Amino acid sequence: KLPTTIQSRCQHFAFRLLDYAEIYSELERISAAEGIRADEKALSAIAQAAEGSLRDALSILDQMIAACGDHLDDARVRQLLGVVPASFMRELVEAIHAGDGRQALEQVNRLAAEGYELGHFCGELTRYVRNLMIARSCGAESPLLQAPSDERAALGELAGLFSEEDLSRFFQILLRTEAELRYSLQPRFHLELGLMKLVHARKLESLEGLLGELRLHGPSLAGSGPAAGAGSSAATKVPGEKPCGAAPAGLRTEGAHHPPAPAGSKRQETAAPAGPAPVVEERAAVEASQSFVAPASPASGSAALADAARIISGSQPGEPPKPVEQSKEDARLTAIKAAVFGQSKLLGSCLDPLVGWRFENGEVRFTYAKKDSWAADLLKSRERQEALRAACAQVLGETVRVYVTLLDGADETAAVRLGASERAARDPVVEAFRRRFDCTLVDVKDLSQE
Repeated sequence: KLPTTIQSRCQHFAFRLLDYAEIYSELERISAAEGIRADEKALSAIAQAAEGSLRDALSILDQMIAACGDHLDDARVRQLLGVVPASFMRELVEAIHAGDGRQALEQVNRLAAEGYELGHFCGELTRYVRNLMIARSCGAESPLLQAPSDERAALGELAGLFSEEDLSRFFQILLRTEAELRYSLQPRFHLELGLMKLVHARKLESLEGLLGELRLHGPSLAGSGPAAGAGSSAATKVPGEKPCGAAPAGLRTEGAHHPPAPAGSKRQETAAPAGPAPVVEERAAVEASQSFVAPASPASGSAALADAARIISGSQPGEPPKPVEQSKEDARLTAIKAAVFGQSKLLGSCLDPLVGWRFENGEVRFTYAKKDSWAADLLKSRERQEALRAACAQVLGETVRVYVTLLDGADETAAVRLGASERAARDPVVEAFRRRFDCTLVDVKDLSQE
């Protein structure tokens, strides 16, 4: 490693990764110059395996020549690289389109039986779905497509079975599954779970779709308890589930479908007929958000968030969102942060990464994770300790002593996880979603760490 004093006197050259077409054309030129007969699909597999590095592509080409001689056959090259055939990918995608979870799981079993590395296969499937997404958006002849010429027509035909939103959702699920496989002790289980998410992803409505329906029909559509279902058909209670109001927009209901009334006319409300109530297939918004994140709407993030809070809290257009009550502990911490921030913005920023805090017996303890030790160090100075103590005394109404502690090891991991869950549970928008849709916060994922 070069010292900083030497690096500052050197010129730095950052070499970009080559795209698929550049690597493929170079491999084709070298093979012809060396008298190697190479199938187009074989060179395509090598170019994809190189992942933008020409040096890696040449190394792989040398290995293939050593193993196969002067004829690089597609099947042999794919076997040596551990790449599954294109027909296998096509069968798997067709099973996903048909919603056939059994065939998808049997494909995984076949991979494991034939000795394929599951993490590598997940990366291949991710690239294949990416090709489908490019073919759907840009056409089968797009230069962005990383596939040989004789496979492009089949990719275009297969991409036509899905919408752009479906393929974007598949792509995101696979990227997350691939990241989880790298550190998993049970890669097969993670891969099977990822494939089942793909099979059922098209059945789920996006949060943006639900919000769009709420914007169109008003907040009363989602139901707000027993009163919401007074003039509408009742839903059969699902065993083991909490009772809900009327089904939110985007949730499929078996039974009579009432089309929207024409503009300027009044819809006549009728009581539900006697007999068996229609069966509602519930899809909680939290479950949908775990499987995918739909593309962002054109509106800005802050405006969309405010609009979502207004809709799900039941506020009328033009009115501010109805506030969600905070717990006593949360309200006091918010007041302390506001008081500290009023004295010093730097001091106030030190309270943002808090993992937890506690007030008892005249002592206030602020707890930080090890990765946020910078904030704990800043608060340990006498001047900042005094400012923090004064702010706490002002809010809590008594003289207090302030302590700053730093977690380590397993305690840190558990506390950070718990702290993130608590912060998410107290978020006003999350709380409004929970009340509006009668759902439960199951898991919290920090997207800023991805």
